[in-house]
Amino acid sequence: MLDCKSAGWFPEPQLFWLDGEGNVLPAGPPETSRGPDGLYSVSSRVTVEKRHKNNFTCRVQQKDMNQSRETHVHVPDQFFMVHSKNSVPVILAVVLCFILIVAVVVFIWRWRQRKISTEKQAENKNEEQGHLMDEERSKHEEELLRIKIKDEEYLKHNFDVFMKIKEKLEELKKQRTVLQEEEEKEFEENDKMFKEVEFKIKNPKNGNVLINAKDHEKLKEFMKQHNNKLDERKRKHEALDVNTDQLINKVRTEIKMIERKKQEQRKIKETDEQLKKSETEENI
Repeated sequence: MLDCKSAGWFPEPQLFWLDGEGNVLPAGPPETSRGPDGLYSVSSRVTVEKRHKNNFTCRVQQKDMNQSRETHVHVPDQFFMVHSKNSVPVILAVVLCFILIVAVVVFIWRWRQRKISTEKQAENKNEEQGHLMDEERSKHEEELLRIKIKDEEYLKHNFDVFMKIKEKLEELKKQRTVLQEEEEKEFEENDKMFKEVEFKIKNPKNGNVLINAKDHEKLKEFMKQHNNKLDERKRKHEALDVNTDQLINKVRTEIKMIERKKQEQRKIKETDEQLKKSETEENI
């Protein structure tokens, strides 16, 4: 079993095991970790069998930067025999691997330090310009916030007004329904009374006529006019109901539009907060 470890890489490297002919050996996926300094460490372990020459290579490379380091290991034939006397050569081979790995780490660490130093110099030059841009951005964000607050207050005011109008209209509609029911009841009672009078005229008891024909015609005309007025009033009320329903629907539509606008503003506000949070995390 051969073990290979390497640290101090950036960006994340790849690790391969090769045999003496350059063929990739089947090994499990390498273990990769990242330290607090932002540099990557990678390690891998492979179990090999006895081959011709018994030469093996651990290669660590970065495609993006064309950087690669490798260490070669020759395993003597007796290492594949299970004898206690072979423990010393195994230890020596492992020590050799670690020496080579340490050399690679030192090289990468020095290269990384030079790169960090160059990046810091560039960042210092950009900080002054960044402060000016941050001040302008802060003023712009304050102005947008003031406009948003004003719009929210306006929407809230309109929403409350429309809600009160909607409640009043619905209350008026309820009252109108009660009046309409009373009118219909009155119409039915008048019609019933007229029919009773007409029945008594046509069918007098004991030969007594309760009302003469002339008065009957007057009563009939009166009832007709009264019923016409009730019908006309009923039609007006129905038209009023239609207008009231249309007004209520319009108010409901306005309320829904205001609610959608408020939802859109909330989404915009949440998006702005997420962007600010992301910018803060990136700056950190």
